Amino acid sequence: MKPTTVTTAGSILPTLSLAVSQSANPDTKKCVVLSPNLQHRVYNLLRSHSDLESFMRVMNPDLQHACAQHVDRAYFGTAPTLLTLRRAYHDEAATIWMLPQLYDLCEYCGVKEKLDKRQMEQLARIIATEFSYLKVTEVMLFLHRLKAGCYGHFYGAIDPMVIVTALRRDFMRERAAAIDRSEHAQARAEWETHCRLVAKERAEARAAGRPMYPYPVTPPKITLLKPPVGSSK
Repeated sequence: MKPTTVTTAGSILPTLSLAVSQSANPDTKKCVVLSPNLQHRVYNLLRSHSDLESFMRVMNPDLQHACAQHVDRAYFGTAPTLLTLRRAYHDEAATIWMLPQLYDLCEYCGVKEKLDKRQMEQLARIIATEFSYLKVTEVMLFLHRLKAGCYGHFYGAIDPMVIVTALRRDFMRERAAAIDRSEHAQARAEWETHCRLVAKERAEARAAGRPMYPYPVTPPKITLLKPPVGSSK
């Protein structure tokens, strides 16, 4: 079997020593029961990209800049998660996808000591395992911000621990804040729609001379846990 290669930004990066055992021997594939939601995401991914190589040609490091320009789409778009890659292709798919992303980071950083072969493999596997719920666009957004100096900088060498710490601490905090803003915006939109419907029904009832039954002041699903930002309640 020929060694697998992956496309980087303007170059070809060998997949180091990663062995895709499931691709080499289909009999070793494990039977994994997927949730209906994950089944749907895997199906959509395979419809768009039938194999990992096709996916990597599109989702290459050059898209990091686009993810930074469209942050909401990076967080809330339809891009697959790292776990979806593993379920759609094979167990090492997310790790292999990570390698050119990390290689691009190493080439960008102006330090003397780059990540060596084993460090890059281990870092890719750690991110693919510990953060499997992240979309690939979220990972690329993180790497763009890392290169932009949003989480500090490296001193003389690229430290994998610094990268993982920045992802777990700083980026996840930013992600949580973005999700919170999105939920508040959705709650406010639902509340405003509720108010418009109530006003319309009351106006129609008044015009028809029908009694106007009392309505709850706010929709229960909004006020019980997380009222909209700016609400007086």
